[in-house]
Amino acid sequence: MNRGLLAVGAAALLVLAGCNDSQPTPDPKVAFCDSLRTLASSVQDLRALGAGNTIEEIQSGASSVKDAADAVKEAAGSLAGAQVDDIEAAADDLRAAVDDISSDSTVIEAVQTLVPQFLALRTSINDVGELNCGAVLLEAEASAAVEQAGAQASAIAEAAATLKAEIEAVGPDAQASPAS
Repeated sequence: MNRGLLAVGAAALLVLAGCNDSQPTPDPKVAFCDSLRTLASSVQDLRALGAGNTIEEIQSGASSVKDAADAVKEAAGSLAGAQVDDIEAAADDLRAAVDDISSDSTVIEAVQTLVPQFLALRTSINDVGELNCGAVLLEAEASAAVEQAGAQASAIAEAAATLKAEIEAVGPDAQASPAS
């Protein structure tokens, strides 16, 4: 009986340790940096198009870049006003250049004509580096890990206290008796 009680208690500790589903409220800087990463990825995806793609895929990619730039502006709030305006302007320039692509252009020709817009957009994304997104994201991950570890430690301590109380309630005779 004693081993069964201990096994149940140990299982309860493990379950409680894994049950922390609470998510901290996202930091606005983290949301902004995440949106910048998404924008940079969208630009890279568009830049990677080549001969195996179509003009329609370039147009779709440019729309994705514009949507991602809009998300950066929304996430930025008051974090990076002028810099976000530069991103928005560069995304608008890219979209306009895509709209100006001749229907008889090859995809390679179309992508090559967009290189200045790609560079301008990439530069505007990099200029927002003043916010040091790498450090912001690392700090947010560390804070979340510390918070989760604290919650798990609290749950484990609570389960251990409950288990101890249950063992003590059984009495000293049950604790010392061998299992059959």
